[in-house]
This record gives sequence, C-alpha cells and structure tokens, in this order.
Amino acid sequence: SIGDWSVQLAMATAQQEHLQFTLAQGIPFTVFHVQGSHLQLQCAVTCSAYSNNTTTLTPNTQTTTQALSLVIRDHTYILVFDAAHPVQLSGTSLTMQGVSKVFLGVLDTRTHYNLFRNGATAEITNTMASPHIQGNQLITTYTLTTSGTAAPLIALFPHQKPFLTSQQPVLGTYSTIRGT
Repeated sequence: SIGDWSVQLAMATAQQEHLQFTLAQGIPFTVFHVQGSHLQLQCAVTCSAYSNNTTTLTPNTQTTTQALSLVIRDHTYILVFDAAHPVQLSGTSLTMQGVSKVFLGVLDTRTHYNLFRNGATAEITNTMASPHIQGNQLITTYTLTTSGTAAPLIALFPHQKPFLTSQQPVLGTYSTIRGT
C-alpha cells in the first residue's frame, strides 16, 4: 500500500520466499518481514559486523545474536532480530538463519546504537499528510501510524525544524543535500 510519504514493498523468490517492508521519507529505519529459511545481505565492499555493537563477528564463523551493528565504509547500520538467531559473515555476505522480523536502522553515528536498539520495536505502518489553510498560512499535520511499543525515531530536513509546533531535542544529524 502507499501512504502520503511511505510505500510498502514486497519481493519474492521463485522458491516462494518473501520479504516485505515499508520505506518512508524521514524514517531512518525499516522492518523486514521475512518468510524463508534465511535472509542474506550482500555488502558492495568488505564490511564489519559487531554482535551487540561490541564483539566483532569472526569471518566464516556462525554466531548467535539478537542484534548487531554492520559497518560498510563509513556508514553504520543496526539490525535487531525478533529473537536470537545464528548469523555468519563471509566476505561481503551476511547470512541470518531463521529470522522472521528484522529492524534495520541507518545510524548517523555508531555511538547512537542504543538509541536505535531501544526503538527497535517501532514499525511504521502508514503515513498521512493533512494540509489546511488557516488565515494566510498553509498548515500541514503529519501523522504516522505505528505498531510496537517504542516511539519511532524520525528525521527532519533542516528547513522543517523551525516549523514544529513544539521544539524537540536533536538526537543526531545526517548529512543531506539540504545540509545537516
């Protein structure tokens, strides 16, 4: 389905293995729903993985973990699974056995691992933008529909922050074509 600034995507293999997830503008994470025996991520270059953001995964050795950080070039990602599962890093390939739900977050810095880890139960299921004119101003209300127990982390472009109805703390920043 399609929200006002989100889209739900689904992919399938010839063996009827499925991957479904939602992408939304300003949401630095998604949740993969996996139907299949394993999920394999392929890095474009050599990558490093850390169980719970601390213990380096030994290449070609299976490790059981519920969460890990993945560093590709200078970018860090967090993966949080529905339970502890066997994972293995082999060259540029990360294979996760038996996962059915995977939170994937794009960290602005590896030091924010716990911030994302604490929010890993959040999932965006729909988005809606409701514009209306009040006097000579265009007012737009953005609504996120979520599941899970955590409040979702969202990102704003620099020009959007001054227009919040209440100021919020800045938890991190990303470089964009519009600045940070």
